[in-house]
Amino acid sequence: MQQRQYALYPDTLGKLERKQEALDFYERTLQIKPGFAAAYNGKGNTFRSLKRDEEALIAYECAIHLDSNNAIYHDNAGLALCNLGRYQEALTAHERALQLDSSNVIFHKNKGLALRKLKCSEEALVAFEQALQLAPQSAAVHINKADTLCELERNEEALTDYKRAIELDPTSVAAYIGKGNALNEMQFNEEALEAYEYAIGRDPISIAAYIGKGHVLNELHRNEEALAAFEYAVELNPASLAAYTGKGDALSELQRHEEALVAYEEALKLDPDFVPAHNGIGNMLYKLKQYQEALDAYQQVLQLDPNDSIFHSNMGRVLYALERNKEALAAYERAIQLNPKDALAHFNKGNALWRLDRNVGALHAYERAIQLAPNFAAAYDSKGNALRCLNRNNEALVAYERAIQLNPNDAAFHNNKGIAFLLTMVWGMYFSIKNVIRRP
Repeated sequence: MQQRQYALYPDTLGKLERKQEALDFYERTLQIKPGFAAAYNGKGNTFRSLKRDEEALIAYECAIHLDSNNAIYHDNAGLALCNLGRYQEALTAHERALQLDSSNVIFHKNKGLALRKLKCSEEALVAFEQALQLAPQSAAVHINKADTLCELERNEEALTDYKRAIELDPTSVAAYIGKGNALNEMQFNEEALEAYEYAIGRDPISIAAYIGKGHVLNELHRNEEALAAFEYAVELNPASLAAYTGKGDALSELQRHEEALVAYEEALKLDPDFVPAHNGIGNMLYKLKQYQEALDAYQQVLQLDPNDSIFHSNMGRVLYALERNKEALAAYERAIQLNPKDALAHFNKGNALWRLDRNVGALHAYERAIQLAPNFAAAYDSKGNALRCLNRNNEALVAYERAIQLNPNDAAFHNNKGIAFLLTMVWGMYFSIKNVIRRP
């Protein structure tokens, strides 16, 4: 009984935000009873709540040394390791906790969170599903599962779990934010905006809700409102990387490229390795036609994250602008390796091939882009250009006509159609004359 009292009293102080007192009490407890594992665990919890995770981990390791069969101590050590970015070790700790107690929902959930940090989304999904088998009424685990489904681009399934979480806990701000994120990915932008607004109504200082709202307002071309949402998110948390990059995105949409650069640079002051900020800087420099500087920014992006197809496409775009066409082609081909269904990468590959006078290859690339995105007007126009270079002018006319159907206000499409029409007439006259001359 005495041991239990020692453990409970500092825990209560911790909950009352009297954390230094709690730490002092744990220290006194351990002076009296140095082998009291629960006191080390409580000390670790207090350190972790103070974001002093190195000290928390030391305390948890002491608890584990004294009682290696206590699953909670292993799980808590995993949480501290996760906070320290030591995700593989965290996963090992959570798995050890589950070996000791496989019926604990929290352990399955924490294992899933560690797997998400390791970008093992499929395995994380299994962990969350195991947690839901044990606790199907847990709104928090439904949210974790839905977040993972979003990472796997299974947004419709994610939406189902977010809705279930809301049924279980109608006050859950996280569920409404997640619902908004899934709807935004599915391009149900008005419904996404409604979800973010509801989240803000429940929690007027939710940074994630304002950031989500800003992104969906950008999608709706309500860019001034988007900028206001991101600026408010920055006010709420001046250390929010996502708020600064969102602000940069909104300023970019408003054609305020120099101001957007400043916003992205603010994010880099907070985290010099923040990939979206480097990418945003590259995009702005590209739009400002500062191509060499943009190239440097994209190279930095690829050093930090070499496995995202979009970043390789961006590199290709700036190399193409610098007329380094073979290198641009290689960048687009790498983008396609990483994401074979990226219609824009196939289109850009076609452009690089066309510049290199490889018109058959360009034609195939444009046709693949059209297969992936049947309403891609520019791909039809470029297909027409490739066909024209191959002297297949009648087919080129058909391609240009389709481009014009999709975008009747593009003057270049009409001009290209006119050229193709003229060429068909010229070739027709040529063959008519040729046949007359040869006729016996």
